[in-house]
Amino acid sequence: MFPKPPHNEKELLSRIAAGDEYAFSELFDHYRPNVYTTALSMTGREWQAEEILQDTFLKVWLKRESLGEVLNFGGWLYTIAERLTLNAILFHNRLQEKSREYAYIEKNGEAGDPDLILMEKQYEQALREAIDRLPEKQRQAYHFIKVLGMKREEAAKRLRVSPETIKSNLDQALKNVRAFCLARIEFCLFYWSVAGCLTFFLEAVPPISISGCHMI
Repeated sequence: MFPKPPHNEKELLSRIAAGDEYAFSELFDHYRPNVYTTALSMTGREWQAEEILQDTFLKVWLKRESLGEVLNFGGWLYTIAERLTLNAILFHNRLQEKSREYAYIEKNGEAGDPDLILMEKQYEQALREAIDRLPEKQRQAYHFIKVLGMKREEAAKRLRVSPETIKSNLDQALKNVRAFCLARIEFCLFYWSVAGCLTFFLEAVPPISISGCHMI
């Protein structure tokens, strides 16, 4: 359940609609815990909950000029977060399914769909290249969280840094990986359409940073 709106929410929304980044930060801080917790409870993955949180508020910022028309901001925000979360779950499940299919084809030596195999190899190559290009600290955070599936605190302990440092490095790593893949959009878009995930991919608009709230 989302928290009660801040006492000055109407004023904040009006200021945000006018482009006030400080008001946006205040609203972000108020709703952040609940958006994150909701996404985490549905996905079970911290890194994905962080992405959903930031994508949710990115949409708020991009739609700021129409905030005056929103009668129930908390309900509207929850709808955005829920839709992004369901899309993320669908995306993850389909990607896992395609990965299993591809692994089965390789293991059993079946020909499979040549186009699908080619696109998957191209995507994997682009992803590997994007990860290889990351600075060392970002690459370590990405590996421990996204590849090994560690919790933020566990990764921080292994790397002997704070959980906040892990979060910061992972945020920047995800931003850089996404930007690199978008630069390869010619074949990435085809890959996502084959996987049935084109809609979700197109919603992943380029990252921005707003008043200290790093958006991925």
